This record gives sequence, C-alpha cells and structure tokens, in this order.
Amino acid sequence: MSNDLANDLATKVWQSKIPLRLSLHDRADATPLYLLHPRGAPLAAIAGRLRRHFRRHLENQTDDESPRPYAPSLADSQYFSPLGSEAWAEADEENDDDEPALWFQLHDAVVRWDIPLGAALDALGRPTPLPIDVTLHIGRPPPNIAALDASDDGFRAFVHSLKQAAHLERGTARAVLTLALARQRALYAACGAGDLSSYEDLEDVEPKRVPCRVFVDGCST
Repeated sequence: MSNDLANDLATKVWQSKIPLRLSLHDRADATPLYLLHPRGAPLAAIAGRLRRHFRRHLENQTDDESPRPYAPSLADSQYFSPLGSEAWAEADEENDDDEPALWFQLHDAVVRWDIPLGAALDALGRPTPLPIDVTLHIGRPPPNIAALDASDDGFRAFVHSLKQAAHLERGTARAVLTLALARQRALYAACGAGDLSSYEDLEDVEPKRVPCRVFVDGCST
C-alpha cells in the first residue's frame, strides 16, 4: 500500500462521524441530544456534555441505596492510571461523588463506552437506521456491565489501551509511561474530536506494526 493511499484511508477514518440521537431512558419530557460523534472516539468522551444536557433530569434521580450486585467500573481500578493514584487526587476532588453513573443501550444490547464508538456498534452487528438511537440510563447498570462514573471520562481506559498498543508495537510501554500527563490528555482530546492533525503532531513515531483488537459479536470483551 502506498503512503498516499494509507494517509487517505487514515484521514477518512478519522473524519468519519456517526449521527446519534441520545435519549434518556423512561423520560419522555427530556429533549434528546443530537450530535455527530467521531467513529474513533468512545462515548465516554461526551460524558460531560451529556451530564450538562440532561442536568435537571440527573439531579432528580436518586440511586437505590440497597446493596447492588457487583458491576465493575473502569474508574474503580488504579490499573488504568498511568501515574498512580496520586495523579488523580486533584481531578477527583473536582467531581461530584453524588452524581449517578451512566450507561448506554441500543435496543436490547449494551453499548460499551470505553472503546471507539465505531467498534462498539460494529461489534453488535445490527443494521440500524440513522440517526442511531442510543438510550442513556442513569444509575447503576446490571451486573457485569461497567458504569461510567462521574470521576471518569474514558481517559484512563484510553491510556490503558495506549500502553497495550505501545507494548505490542515496540515491545515496551515506556513511551507512554514516561509521557507527560498533559500530553496524554492532549492525545485523548484529539481522539475524542477526531482531529488527526493534532494527534499526528503529538505522536510522531511511524509504527512498524499496527496493534489490533478484535471484537466478536456476542462477547462483552
């Protein structure tokens, strides 16, 4: 494959967007949010926008205080932190612990929020008319489904995947581990916005191998 063709394909993938209509579950009075979401960005990247749009409905919701089945949250694990728990102390203080968790559903299937939306939808293998109707749920999800907590915007999962990719490509994740937090955040912002030029300015290493992750229809991971 020529470099020009490879660059054209990369540009088209990064510029590709998915029309979404996000509606609040069981709230007919809530105005849906319409947007074009980059295929390469996870739903977690718009968590802040969703909370602002549905703010008055989120505030009227109260979580069930009864014990809940174990539903792992990616934000619960320090494994996703590139710099250890101390790096998140300041950021976590800015979040409201009382805000409920979020999760997403397309028809009867859960849509993962921690991976690129294009991959999440393709893995479901279901033809869907446009715009794609995604239902936003407030509160804790069913067991074995990760919750998008107020303290998480998908960044930790992104960095974890970045470390995996770097290790597969180069045999070590050192390049990511030694990357300044601000630069990691800038990489995630570029992915969330579908901004290839900004990403390329930050990541200037030509990959010798392309790390891949295969998602199989019907599998949760």
